[in-house]
Amino acid sequence: MVIRRLKIKNFGKIRNRDMELIPGINVLYGENESGKTTTHTFIRSMFYGVRRLRGKAAQNDTYTKYEPWENPAEYGGIMWFTSKGKNYRLTRNFYKEKKMGELLCEDDGSLVDAEQGALESVLGNVSEAVYDNTVSVAQLKSVTGKDLVRELQNYMASYQGTGDSSVDMGRAMQMFQNLFSHFFILSFLILRIILLLHQNIFRNFIYKKDRV
Repeated sequence: MVIRRLKIKNFGKIRNRDMELIPGINVLYGENESGKTTTHTFIRSMFYGVRRLRGKAAQNDTYTKYEPWENPAEYGGIMWFTSKGKNYRLTRNFYKEKKMGELLCEDDGSLVDAEQGALESVLGNVSEAVYDNTVSVAQLKSVTGKDLVRELQNYMASYQGTGDSSVDMGRAMQMFQNLFSHFFILSFLILRIILLLHQNIFRNFIYKKDRV
């Protein structure tokens, strides 16, 4: 899957920001509080929505943290991406009174409700737990999340209880294959970044040395 463009209408402190992404590595950089983490959270929220917690927990949940102070009714944005050879436009509004998720296939014009499971199949059945632990690793987070561990435990418990390997183990193997694929891609990207950094350091060294 390739994310082609982001339009953040109103999310956290970001308003009306349009980002065109290019194939390959896209790096967001800037000072603290410049919107890097907000953009990271926006992408995740577009794929999986924003959950609202109850009681005291709602005071610090993702919904409350990124709910805009100005014009909260436009809490959301648009994402354009390509998956399995097709082009999609995903539109979401996270506001509690106007919650909406709309997935449009730009190739054939089909329109579905992103809240009804259609988006998950477009994403290759990558669950939220798998996404959080592979494709998207938040700042200062390198430990496998409890949700992913629990998901694997559920697969194994179901297998041991029923002995139906044709169903449960098949799903488990599919999940492991997805994990391996994402880990391979992530490792490749990290290696590529390291190589580019080394090349830049070497070039800077040669340049400085020549000038001396």
